[in-house]
Amino acid sequence: MMPATGSEARQFELREKALGIPRERRPYERFGKPLLDRVAGLMLSALTLPAVVAIAVYVWVRIGRPILYREERVGRGGQLFKMNRFRTMTLTDSADADFDSRILPAGRFLRRWSLDEVPQVWNIALGHMSLVGPRPERPQIVNSYEPWQHRRHQVKPGATGLWQVTARGDGRHMHEHVDVDLEYVDRLSFLYDLRIVARTVGVVLRRPEKPTIIPGVVDTFALPKRTWGEVGYLMVKRLADIVTSAVLLVVLSPVLLLIAAAIKVESRGPAHFRQVRVGHKGRLFRVVKFRTMLDGITQEFHREHYERLAESAPDLEIRLPADPRVTRVGRFLRGWSLDELPNLWNVLHGDMSLVGPRPLVPYEVDLHTQGQIRRLDAKPGITGMAQVKGRSDITMEDRVRYDLQYVDQRSIWFDMKVLARTALTVLTTRGD
Repeated sequence: MMPATGSEARQFELREKALGIPRERRPYERFGKPLLDRVAGLMLSALTLPAVVAIAVYVWVRIGRPILYREERVGRGGQLFKMNRFRTMTLTDSADADFDSRILPAGRFLRRWSLDEVPQVWNIALGHMSLVGPRPERPQIVNSYEPWQHRRHQVKPGATGLWQVTARGDGRHMHEHVDVDLEYVDRLSFLYDLRIVARTVGVVLRRPEKPTIIPGVVDTFALPKRTWGEVGYLMVKRLADIVTSAVLLVVLSPVLLLIAAAIKVESRGPAHFRQVRVGHKGRLFRVVKFRTMLDGITQEFHREHYERLAESAPDLEIRLPADPRVTRVGRFLRGWSLDELPNLWNVLHGDMSLVGPRPLVPYEVDLHTQGQIRRLDAKPGITGMAQVKGRSDITMEDRVRYDLQYVDQRSIWFDMKVLARTALTVLTTRGD
């Protein structure tokens, strides 16, 4: 007879436990955990309300209605409940695989940072789920369980758990997921729950990013890796970007409509201008701005001017003198930085941030040295150090220096200072 493999031995052990005397529920499991779950659920429901509103607006704009998806799952003791998630797919069906073809790009972004699962705090507050617990499964999957596998239903399913920090999206077989859940049931304790919560934060913050190489531009593998402190800063910064951009787009919608109408009245062509820019780690995206130039004019004039600056005259100002392409409305919009208001869509989508280096066009990156390419280690921003120091009235060399200074010194406090100084710069129409 062949010896049992590790997986088979584990299943035999679990079967023996399932067929034996039911395990005694420890005091923490009976009293402490339910109380902590209710308190955590209510507190998180209140604290995440601004994020829920911002994400709901994002889903409504990028994916459409319905915003929420409620799916039947199996809870403790086999009781059924409706689990809340933000919708991420084209259909009303749900899927656990992050590579499912029905998942939209916006939905993929939400899943990458687990933002689609934020509404589960309501399930925790209502007592359907626990903050930490086994994976919440669908009834059709549970119906195929062996008798010994149902022991995982002795505790409430969790918004996170051992399954989240060890098996998320790795393609494991269903039985391996159950093994992980049963391991959690066996080891359940207050300290173990704390460890899983801490590891979950690490998993979400360190969600892998695929480095990008733009042929002929830059090898972004050379960009530095992030520290834990920077990862935490980026999460807070992204949340602030989502909330702020969503609120501003709603509040400023009348202004946006008036500007679009003024552009259409003065000259033919679209009200908005889209251009390919180089973003974080070399990713290409389309920046959205109000059109300030005559429609149909090529970028060759600007490119020749920029190449002259880079190659022979780094002390010249970036701004083009007496640019014949700019319309009267466009000149006014540029003077008050109103042409950049549509950038808020890029911020909400995640291509840009409120504060960061200037988003570069590909031919500008071509002329950068390897040291200057560190500008791409930060997400480009609507405003930044270069804007508050001199807007477009500074030299190319200074602009690169200010952008690199921001990359090296960025923090929540530094971003707030840049935003405050930006407001002063716009009101005075000149830099520091």
